[in-house]
Amino acid sequence: DITSYKNSKIKSEYNTAYLPTPYYFLYIAKKSLKKLNIDTFNLIDLGCGFSRPALYFDKHFKIQYTGIDININTLTQIKKKNFNLININLRDENKTNTIIHDFFSKDTNHNIFFLSDPFDLNLIKKIFLDTQTKFSFLAILVNIDLDNDFFKNQRIVISHNFNKRNISVVRFNSN
Repeated sequence: DITSYKNSKIKSEYNTAYLPTPYYFLYIAKKSLKKLNIDTFNLIDLGCGFSRPALYFDKHFKIQYTGIDININTLTQIKKKNFNLININLRDENKTNTIIHDFFSKDTNHNIFFLSDPFDLNLIKKIFLDTQTKFSFLAILVNIDLDNDFFKNQRIVISHNFNKRNISVVRFNSN
């Protein structure tokens, strides 16, 4: 019961099961990035699990990848030497922000976050607002509800619904 979707929205601790991102959504994200003429980018996957998005995008783009997850067991199973995998709790704001700021580049608009629900919206806001003070970036969001004030001021590049699930690509410009 503690790994339920409902509890993932209430509790402030890691308590959700691993849910892989459907390949259909990765395909839509790939098409969107190609349409934006993005072939090379820095990708940070928050709550990366087994890094399925990175493994997919690595076949179609030139990426630099950092995956962040609290679950060390998933990270130790990924065998890709050019992937940077970090085991931290994203709620540790100082460590999270340092990792992001060290990895993203000010010289490009091709900094991309990837995250998939279940994810704490307040945590997303903190991470994105801090990052937005220094960098422009895109966020590929799977099953994240965009119906709130936080996303209203951002440019939604694509939003696609499929079978009660959704994927969005949102542009955040630096302040």
